[in-house]
Amino acid sequence: MHRELKRDYHDFLLNLIPRHLLSEERIGSIIEALSRDERGTLVRESYLSMEELCRKGVFIKRGIRESGNRINIEYEEAGNQKRFTLEMNKSELKAVSPVKHEEDQKEFIPGVFAKIISALSLNSSRTVVGKVNKILSLTPRVKPNSRAFLVLNNKLNIVGTHSNKNICEKDIDSILENQLYGKVLKRKKLLIISDSLGMKKSFFELHNDVKRVVLFPLVSEGKKIGVLEIHCFNDEDIGKPTLLNFFILGQGIIRLLKNNIQLEQMVSVDKLTRVNNRNYYETQVPLELERASREKKFLGFLIMDIDHFKIFNDKYGHDTGDQVLRLIARTIKSHLRKIDLFIRFGGEEFVAVLPGANREAAMRTAERLRNVIEKTKFKTEDGRELNITISIGGSIFPVDARNQSELFKNADRSLLKAKRSGRNRVVFF
Repeated sequence: MHRELKRDYHDFLLNLIPRHLLSEERIGSIIEALSRDERGTLVRESYLSMEELCRKGVFIKRGIRESGNRINIEYEEAGNQKRFTLEMNKSELKAVSPVKHEEDQKEFIPGVFAKIISALSLNSSRTVVGKVNKILSLTPRVKPNSRAFLVLNNKLNIVGTHSNKNICEKDIDSILENQLYGKVLKRKKLLIISDSLGMKKSFFELHNDVKRVVLFPLVSEGKKIGVLEIHCFNDEDIGKPTLLNFFILGQGIIRLLKNNIQLEQMVSVDKLTRVNNRNYYETQVPLELERASREKKFLGFLIMDIDHFKIFNDKYGHDTGDQVLRLIARTIKSHLRKIDLFIRFGGEEFVAVLPGANREAAMRTAERLRNVIEKTKFKTEDGRELNITISIGGSIFPVDARNQSELFKNADRSLLKAKRSGRNRVVFF
């Protein structure tokens, strides 16, 4: 905006500002200001509209610059490069921006709490990232000109979460080794950082205008879930009411993630074998492939099939067949790493996904599993000893496949070769 040019403000309100994101009250005031076409009302509505958009998280106030009697207020669209600058004199700024005391932040508590509650309903894990981001987006309502991020412990294996611009997944050792986050989680106390040296330890990119970083530990029932990180873009002190609102945001995230874990236990665990099921496969494997592609790492993929499983059902009955499935699932799971995914894909077929495993590592794992099953004497509940073997087909991303469909097909073809060549063996694509 060029100083003293009324027309710039008129065009800004008429053509540039995203009015569809504003409240009805604000839109009504803008229409009235445009009809009056007076500089004072145009400046006021431009300022109040941008402040409302900041509270909603659509824009971030980047700072206020003074040059003599002239004031420049800079705004940047969240997640975009679009910027607006409002120019006015000091008396105009004083007229349009009444001072708000820290106690005024108390009014945000009910609204923030209501928004959090609306995000907590149990739903498909595919929406977890969206729900977390919804809670994070409430931050500007707690403190204007602030933005929230989440450092998440990836060893919790929370289905549906993945790293993005607002969420950083790290193993807990890396989090605790970081001086910034380790101090917060170990002491279970919030930390306010105002020195640039301390802020540089953040896992997130820090904008030059960040003045303070606030860290909240996310801990529940002894589990270190992660850290809520707030970036503040002004020098104002952060009082207790604001910190209380940030605490509520953190508790909302904890509750959301725990709800997700409960949901996954209900819909993603096979009732017979107590390992993950096909639903888990369809939600989690794409995320693992995305992570492997982003981090430029290998991903091992195994399909395992119990040899001659039909005989157990036909000869001993389906109860014995169910016992065989439970025994095999329990044995295989105990010989995989915690980060590996293990799924009952259907019938007597199981899938293992091995993050970071190249061909050599995946073949070693597959052969170890085959050997363990072959040498184990399985006892049924009525005391019968059964000799069980499995056949395994494997493929590696990205060497053998460019996507999930190819990865499965190539491993399945390898499994078929293992079956046709005598069973009880490992074949890789």
